[in-house]
Amino acid sequence: MATIDSTCPLTEKYHSFKIANASACLKLQFFDRTKNRAVYKSLLFQFFLVFFGPLQCFCAAQPGASYCGPYTVSKPIILNKVNGTTISGLEIAGNNGICIHLTNCNNIKIEKCKLGPSSDCAIELYNCTNVTITDCRIKNVASGVYAIECHGINVNHIEVENVLGPLPRGQMVQFDKVTGTGNRVNDNICENNVGKSYAEDAISMFETYGTPTDPVQITGNWIRGGGPSKTGGGIMAGDSGGAYVLIKDNILVNPGQYGIGVASGTHIKIIHNKIYSKKQAFTGTGVYIWKQYLTRPCSEDTITENSTNWTNNEDKPDNYWNAGNCGTVGGWDTNIVDTAINESLLPVIIIDSCPPTANAAVINIKPVANSHLGQYRQAIGSAYAWVCIVVLLLLTYLGFEYGYPKWRDKKRFNLPA
Repeated sequence: MATIDSTCPLTEKYHSFKIANASACLKLQFFDRTKNRAVYKSLLFQFFLVFFGPLQCFCAAQPGASYCGPYTVSKPIILNKVNGTTISGLEIAGNNGICIHLTNCNNIKIEKCKLGPSSDCAIELYNCTNVTITDCRIKNVASGVYAIECHGINVNHIEVENVLGPLPRGQMVQFDKVTGTGNRVNDNICENNVGKSYAEDAISMFETYGTPTDPVQITGNWIRGGGPSKTGGGIMAGDSGGAYVLIKDNILVNPGQYGIGVASGTHIKIIHNKIYSKKQAFTGTGVYIWKQYLTRPCSEDTITENSTNWTNNEDKPDNYWNAGNCGTVGGWDTNIVDTAINESLLPVIIIDSCPPTANAAVINIKPVANSHLGQYRQAIGSAYAWVCIVVLLLLTYLGFEYGYPKWRDKKRFNLPA
């Protein structure tokens, strides 16, 4: 049993002990946690700066669906005046009709469904409130989601491949007279392949109004492919009016005749989007604002910090256009032309097929197609975000409890050989 020997010196740095019947002292160095708390905080701050940035690239949820089945084959779903139900795990081929059609419904969730093919819409909502559509795969339909006179429509993490139109259909998502709070089109993927689709606007806001405190959100979407329509493009806001719409952090590659457009409306914000298009027979302008409806207001809009590299059908740069009939456009001078932007903004594969023997436990991992740092996010499913959070919390706790290894408690022995 070790006993304290008063003959061993005590210093500010060391507490010394002597083992009974031993001829030397055992020195233990302790770290003064209270005295050096500022050092801990500094070290943790540096840790987060160095490691948290890269980790969030891996851990953050990414656009698109992750569920790969199993699915239950079902006939088209038609609901009227239904409140509080979930439609989940269904595979529906609409053929000549709508796959899921809701009228006068409230508090509905549509999740983990596989929809199409159909010559009509995959999902159509009329006069519905609080509907969430998430983690669905849609392919070869006239339009993906069409919401008419609705409130609180949240479309997130769906994948839509090859919308067929024709006009007035041809959208991944269209809001038509959608109003109020809780309206979202976030973190979705749309891809239209040449010769297999006929797209109009990938995302269309027609007479759609958010609120000052909760604008309609269109954020984090990936859109690739458009045309051959000479009127359709990427994201259209203010079509026949609208207000309080936020379009932010979207990536668009070769989306059609235009990238992002404002056709009228007020308090529409277009912020920090990246847009590229090569020359095609139908390409016009990357980003534009132009009051096209004389009876609708167009003012107090913001277009700022966007990056484009757009070539029109005459093989000339055509990145931004302000028609001058919407008043002062906030942030207009902050937009940039970045000739380094190209098709590698998005990976080669953004919509992948599920494994043939998929089941609910399969994690859908999208392949990394090139070296763009942001694309490494696609290798990690959103479920891994929780793992990363737990790891970071654990490291934080260990840092406060034990200190950084260089300064943590050290034991030094001074025993004879």
